[in-house]
Amino acid sequence: MSDERTKAGFWHGVFAGFCGFIMVVQLAIASQLSDVASMYRDFGDVKLPVLTRLTIHPAWTWGTSLLGIGAVAALVVKRPRSIALYVATAVVLLAVAIATYWYPRAPIYALAGNISAD
Repeated sequence: MSDERTKAGFWHGVFAGFCGFIMVVQLAIASQLSDVASMYRDFGDVKLPVLTRLTIHPAWTWGTSLLGIGAVAALVVKRPRSIALYVATAVVLLAVAIATYWYPRAPIYALAGNISAD
């Protein structure tokens, strides 16, 4: 009698590994964002975009990391047969990591585009 958990194949492992890699990157980004939040506080009373305020908040940086690690752990432990769950998890975690990287720095990128040497 075969165990249903053994049905996960090669691509399941590839996507689970990719999800794990994304979480390592997410944790690295999260560890750098406290400096970004401090930088904006040093600017004084600056109106930041909503997505910037959201992504520099500790609840976002560490909460998304913990939820992502939980999702990866669930994939590894439960080993669902559907590849769609692995792909969906990878897409969501990648989108969160990109948002966590881009939006805290977006006001700086916008400001840098307005600087001229004239």
